[in-house]
Amino acid sequence: MGEVTDDFMNQYQMYFGIIGISGISNDGHLFDVYLREVCVAQAIINNSTNVFLPRFN
Repeated sequence: MGEVTDDFMNQYQMYFGIIGISGISNDGHLFDVYLREVCVAQAIINNSTNVFLPRFN
């Protein structure tokens, strides 16, 4: 994780992007604990046509 990973993700356009998060606020904002993971998730979101956030129980 880090700048190298962000740069790598920004080189590709993805049809499906799958991300994970630590939580969702009542108003729908996504949260994560580590800034590096947030940056990678943002790169995936920005370069994906469809983004999936799997639900785990």
